[in-house]
Amino acid sequence: MTKPQRLLLLFLALFLLPLVLARLAFHQGWLQGGATVNKGQLINPPLAAATLFEDDGKWRLIYVQPAQCDAACEQSLFILGQTHLALGKELDRVQPLVLGAGNVDPADHAGLVFRPVAEVAPLAPGRLFLADPRGFVMLSYQPVAERQAALALGKDMLSDLKKLLKLSQIG
Repeated sequence: MTKPQRLLLLFLALFLLPLVLARLAFHQGWLQGGATVNKGQLINPPLAAATLFEDDGKWRLIYVQPAQCDAACEQSLFILGQTHLALGKELDRVQPLVLGAGNVDPADHAGLVFRPVAEVAPLAPGRLFLADPRGFVMLSYQPVAERQAALALGKDMLSDLKKLLKLSQIG
C-alpha cells in the first residue's frame, strides 16, 4: 500500500469512525438513561390525546380540573395563566387549556380556554400537562397548593416550554 493510499484510508476513517460510533451508541442504547434537562415528569411514550384538542397547530398547557376545585386547583389555574403570559412573543404558539367538568367559573380566569369534556382519558385529573401541536402529551407536572411552590412550578413549566418552542419547527 502506497503512502497516498494510506493517507486516503486514514482520511476516510476520520470521517466514518464518528458515524459508526454514533450508530452503535444509538442502537446499543449506550446513551439512554442519561441526564435530562426537563423539569417536568417525562411521559415516555407520549400519550396520544389529539381527540381532546382542536387541530390548530398550537402547543398546549393543559390542566385537567378535578370535580371540586381546591387550593392546588386554584394555584394551577393561576400558574397556567401566568406561564402563558410569560411566553411573550411566543404567546400565540401556545394555548392554555382547562379540560374537564369542574366547578370553576371561567369568567374568573380570563385568558384560559375552558373545554368542559366529560372524558379526559388518557389524562389524569388534577395534573398539569404539556402537549405538542400533534396532540401528544409529553410532560406532566404535579400541582402544588402553596403560592411560592406554585411560582417555582410555573418557572419550571416556562423553562420546559421555552426549550421546546425554541427547538420545534411545528406549532
